[in-house]
Amino acid sequence: GTPRRISFGADYNPDQWPREVWDEDIRLMKRANVDVVSVAIFSWARLQPACDVWDFGWLDEIIDLLHENGIGVDLATATASPPPWLTTAHPEVLPVTHEGHTLAQGGRQHWRPTSPIFREHALRVVEELAERYGAHPGVVAWHVNNELGCHNAFDYSDDAAAAFRA
Repeated sequence: GTPRRISFGADYNPDQWPREVWDEDIRLMKRANVDVVSVAIFSWARLQPACDVWDFGWLDEIIDLLHENGIGVDLATATASPPPWLTTAHPEVLPVTHEGHTLAQGGRQHWRPTSPIFREHALRVVEELAERYGAHPGVVAWHVNNELGCHNAFDYSDDAAAAFRA
């Protein structure tokens, strides 16, 4: 068979840029010989702007556009940063410091891995992504979280204490 080669790419956050620049972005990617990009790493709020509201239109479009141009997508689970509606409705998903202070929303990984509520909502977004894009020929890999434990490695919540003792 044909020898495999290492892919060349980077993170790409099209949801943070106007649609008008995507074509130029892709042209420059092709010029640089990029053949794979990670997409949707921090996009949960854009994909699910409210609890029961989903917006996949932009992601459908960019995955198709990348695929049409020979660039594979390493699709992220989007769970690296939960949406503001989730942390506002359920502040118990936020990490707690060793001093007992609950961290504020708005940063990367501002969630605690032991929170049952976070896990429930994270599973829902992951299932939606997998169902929608699992068979898409442009999706060549799945990016499962991002920098896990980088910003939320320490959590002193009751959930974490119970999980530690279990």
